[in-house]
Amino acid sequence: MKILVTGSAGRIGKVLCALLEEHGHAVRPFDVEQGDLRDIEAVYAAVEGVDAVAHLGAIPWAVPGKDYDVMSVNVQGTTNVLLACVKHGVKRVVAYSSVNAFGSFGMDRAIAFLPGADDYPHGSFNIYQLSKHLNEETCHYFAERHGMTILCPRPVFVSSAEHYPKWSENTGDGYLVDLSSYVDVTDVAEATRLALTKETLSGFHAFLLAADDTTSVHPTAEIVARQLPDVPWRIPQSEWLADNPYCGLIDCRVAKELLGWQPKVSWRTL
Repeated sequence: MKILVTGSAGRIGKVLCALLEEHGHAVRPFDVEQGDLRDIEAVYAAVEGVDAVAHLGAIPWAVPGKDYDVMSVNVQGTTNVLLACVKHGVKRVVAYSSVNAFGSFGMDRAIAFLPGADDYPHGSFNIYQLSKHLNEETCHYFAERHGMTILCPRPVFVSSAEHYPKWSENTGDGYLVDLSSYVDVTDVAEATRLALTKETLSGFHAFLLAADDTTSVHPTAEIVARQLPDVPWRIPQSEWLADNPYCGLIDCRVAKELLGWQPKVSWRTL
């Protein structure tokens, strides 16, 4: 396949491009050196002639005083990519969302239930979170209206080897940012490859990506008892933690069942 990767120079983009090439795909990179996602003509040219698009290009967090830029790059940029796909007949798109599409797990509002899952209620608290939520709605529209297959990964904190040594030294409780979840960049890239290439997929899907454990040195039951004692469990806690005392608090069954994906990296074993 010939695959356009926007955001190709970013942390995920670099790993994804290398992985796709290892699997025999031809990668067309698109980042700020190649053009601006807000320039529809540049995006038209980038999409022409490809078989699929991995759209990672975005401003990846809220920037004080830059709400216009975040919305225009993230939302208009995504819309431009999808319009270009319609123009050129590209039917498979992986358009990156984020755990932030939900707003947050516990930072700005009470946690609704455990484990966090893909049907978690949305509620944006900054413009970046809003942009990700709107992008999912846009992708859903294009998939339905134009018969496209569009998948929106929702990775939690995307990490890599340089992060992990520090985590073993952090013995405090800390604060449960996104439920102490993480996912290694190589696992994110593999999920993206599967989403681009699995032939049986159709329609719109959005799904969380997280490792099978937490970032904490403490067993998950201890974390929950100290910090989340009153949060209801939709799956019994004893059942959720039965096979792994450090089990993560994010339910990724949608990604696992849809893609056949399984996170392989745990910071505890590196």
